[in-house]
Amino acid sequence: MSIVTPEQTKLNALMTWVLTARTTSPLLDDEADALLANLNEASAHFRAIARAQQRPPVLGLYGHSHEGKAHLLRSLVGSADGRIVVNLGDKPVDYLNQINPGHRPLSLALRFVPRPAGFTDGYPLTLRLFSEADLVQLLMLHYHAQPGARAPERLAVEQHIQRLRDMSQPQTLPGSRPDEIMQIARHWQTLVPASERHLDDAHWQQLAEIVPTLDLAGRALAWSLFWGEQRELTQHWLELAEALQRLGHAGEVFAPQSLLIDNFSLPVDGFLTESELREDDNADVLVRPVEQGEAGPAVNLALSVLNRLCAELVLPVPQQALDDVEVVDIPGFCLIDGVDMALTRRRFLLEWYRKQLQPDVLLICNAAPSRAAIPALSRQLWHWVETTQPAKEDALPGLVWAITPHDARFSDGEHLDEAIQRLLGKPGQRWGTLQALDGRNLQRLTEWLGQALDATHHAGRLAGLRRAGDSRLAQLFSRFNVETQANSDAAKAEAEQTVRGLQRIAARHGELLEGLLPAGLVQQLPQPEAPVITAAPRTPFDLNVDLFAAPQMQEEGQQAAPSHGNALHKAWVNHVRHWTRRADVATHFGLTGEALQHLGDILVVTSYRLDLAAALDEAMHTAARGQARLGDFLTWLGYDAIAPASRPASRVQPGATIFAPAPAQHGRLTKLGEQPAHAATQFVYDWLVALYTRAVENIGYQHPLDINDKQRDTLRKLLG
Repeated sequence: MSIVTPEQTKLNALMTWVLTARTTSPLLDDEADALLANLNEASAHFRAIARAQQRPPVLGLYGHSHEGKAHLLRSLVGSADGRIVVNLGDKPVDYLNQINPGHRPLSLALRFVPRPAGFTDGYPLTLRLFSEADLVQLLMLHYHAQPGARAPERLAVEQHIQRLRDMSQPQTLPGSRPDEIMQIARHWQTLVPASERHLDDAHWQQLAEIVPTLDLAGRALAWSLFWGEQRELTQHWLELAEALQRLGHAGEVFAPQSLLIDNFSLPVDGFLTESELREDDNADVLVRPVEQGEAGPAVNLALSVLNRLCAELVLPVPQQALDDVEVVDIPGFCLIDGVDMALTRRRFLLEWYRKQLQPDVLLICNAAPSRAAIPALSRQLWHWVETTQPAKEDALPGLVWAITPHDARFSDGEHLDEAIQRLLGKPGQRWGTLQALDGRNLQRLTEWLGQALDATHHAGRLAGLRRAGDSRLAQLFSRFNVETQANSDAAKAEAEQTVRGLQRIAARHGELLEGLLPAGLVQQLPQPEAPVITAAPRTPFDLNVDLFAAPQMQEEGQQAAPSHGNALHKAWVNHVRHWTRRADVATHFGLTGEALQHLGDILVVTSYRLDLAAALDEAMHTAARGQARLGDFLTWLGYDAIAPASRPASRVQPGATIFAPAPAQHGRLTKLGEQPAHAATQFVYDWLVALYTRAVENIGYQHPLDINDKQRDTLRKLLG
């Protein structure tokens, strides 16, 4: 179901503005695909907020302590006698005795809801399914858990995109949206080491435009490149995508209770819990796809296909301790090896909920199953907090450890989660701890959860996420802000703030430059052909030239060969824009997102002002020379072409200019100076002075190929 919100209307208008303005502004056209990619990512964010607003607050139980989670479930959704009664139609069933005796590990998530099932006539179960995009992300995760997994090269992807463009249909087909593809892009970036991420936002935007116009076979071909073109993984995706197509790409289906219990109300193994499917797993099961709350005609699916498609099972409970709150039991973290797809699905489920901005509060019962799991699990939990919890000083923590009688520190004498907590950051803001050892503890825990999950906090959390999305949107178009450009004092203050932020991380300056110019960027581009050398004519006059022939006109559609310098400059600009917009990069360096993006703006505008593309064109006889010329620009910011006497004054070496060569020592050194001379320190601070000077010089600069004043006014009105 498509949700139209004011934010979505605004995003659509911004996309239209970019598509229109790029036709008249070559400068904007260079980064238009990256802007559209970020707008599609913002669309997914605001769409998730709108969906979360339509649902009640959600409490998640996460971890590998199954006894601990059962202990909490009895308190949260159980009856006075300790049973967890669920309604399968008009039939009450004890979950812990008849559906999942002993609370065995789950193979999918389980949601307890405080309302009756939506459809009970023979189909009392509600199953929530993965989408096509979810399946792509799951298979990417599975592939990159294998030893030797490699990311595709830039040139291979560009050739792949051209092949897909030839296969595209004139209209979009159901099952895939551009905003979902940008979620795939962000997921892929978390799996691939930074040194192997050869794709930028422009490539992903091209995929976002093409993939929705492909049929299933074309989409399978499109995504196969991202799991090493392994035939079995491609077939796995295609089989499940075809099942989704038969279901009309429904997100939910109603299913019979025979998936959980038999006619004698005994548990049926294989669908809900971690065990082999029964022998008749290829037998068909009838399900009814749900569209806008209404059940459609029954569809036959193989039991194994339905099991692999299912992400969550919904069970209604007649009573619970928290009013109007849904409780989700999410399988705990597990190490994966790229062999067992069931383990990969379990690992992926928390990521699936994160994209939906769920749950509001994640209650953990022993997160780490082993020491080896701590690094990956810490990153996953940190990512969940960053996405679902707005940055607010007085907010209640959304990540909470529950200490139950079954905690590993009591049973095993180990507290592995302490290492995760240290990596996550400050307690009380990023995470918290609550005891659930006895009845009194459970009462206090329930009261705290009631406060953290009330309607006010639920709405406040989503409002904070919406404000964060609006802020990122404004920052995305900040370089077009004519008011800041016109106000030189404000622009100077912003430049000074950025330089001061970079000064605090001066010790990591080399790492910063490495990120701004990754190794192999030039090699990823088509290389210029060597000039053809022909023998010199014996005479400077060619007697075969017909002076009276009609002039030869250039054929329509025939264009001059593109400049390799311009191509390299465009690729570098797109890389800088993409790299400086990444929140994880800003966090890694301890910078604000605004400071990192402003650094990118200064470098890009300076490169246009100094005509770096022309300099690259002169140097592009070989890839090494092109890379070296880009490196020179980043190292000296153009001051290598300026005489030392004309450069700005150095703040480190009094009486000298920036990047001034050290004076030659003709005599013998007889005594040390008062302060030791650190050449690296002098270079870094000279570079920061050069950056600030370039930022001031950029104030008021408008490239002749940039957008015009009318387009700026339109953009300012759209951003509001």
